Amino acid sequence: MQRKIIALLMVAMLMTIVGCGNKENNAQAEIEKEDEVSDSETEIIEETLPNLEGTEEGEEEEESIFFSDADLLWTLPKGFKELKGEEGVYVHKSYPKDTSTVTYVISESNTDFSDISKEEFQKLLEDDFYNAYGDEVAINISKYEKSKVNDRTALRIDFEYLFKGTDYLQTEIMIFNGDETHIINYTQEKDGKWSEEFEKSIASFSFAE
Repeated sequence: MQRKIIALLMVAMLMTIVGCGNKENNAQAEIEKEDEVSDSETEIIEETLPNLEGTEEGEEEEESIFFSDADLLWTLPKGFKELKGEEGVYVHKSYPKDTSTVTYVISESNTDFSDISKEEFQKLLEDDFYNAYGDEVAINISKYEKSKVNDRTALRIDFEYLFKGTDYLQTEIMIFNGDETHIINYTQEKDGKWSEEFEKSIASFSFAE
């Protein structure tokens, strides 16, 4: 079961790494040049809710209620737009100079991921990095907490890692919703400036009931 879950996570992570790419590749040709990001580019409904209320690992939680599929409403960080030709991948308007990315994947899975421990999660990510790239990547998890989004179980993981000579900070949100799992990844280089905007985006999560 754990292997199935981590496979879903790696789909999102691999998309993030591909989204970052090499700063000297041809991705810049994929982006329309513009001075400002218009409101129409972010068609996600803008709605701010309180930040995810986390619980410490090991605390007891009520059993998850089954929910039918529903749309997740959320706001992109300021200045981010969809990468042309890459559904669910969002980059800053200065990409590829700024390699920060946001990715969004909906996986069709009703597996309950909330019982994975931080240590198991870390080990599985490191194994999958090695299997995917042949590189040994040390994952350092700084936050691992369960929460709720409209009564749906959510898991937030903040971690950092060194990959191909660059230090990255990543926040992954997984939200269990009936027969699907919503996976949102926020990634930036360690000296990136988007932490505050990423938090605002995370705080906007809600489901269309």
